[in-house]
Amino acid sequence: MSYLILPLLVLAMFYLVYMPQQKQKKQQAALLASLDEGDAVLTSGGIYGVIAEVDGDSVYLEVAPGIELHVSKTAVLRKVIETTESSSEGK
Repeated sequence: MSYLILPLLVLAMFYLVYMPQQKQKKQQAALLASLDEGDAVLTSGGIYGVIAEVDGDSVYLEVAPGIELHVSKTAVLRKVIETTESSSEGK
């Protein structure tokens, strides 16, 4: 019976560590594939911007009117959902 403990621990570690990482990788790959012009995003460096252009493996982020940054697509952490002024006025 004691010889089953080690394989069970290895399987448990596999499901607790490896599987969530793979799920997160798939979600990030889907996010990067769905990026399009006009999307508001947050980079891993903490920079908020709107995608002005998608160019292969990189994007141009407009961070202020007339100012664009050229960053790698993999630097995009997530899409940002901007709240409208009308929804914040009601609070």
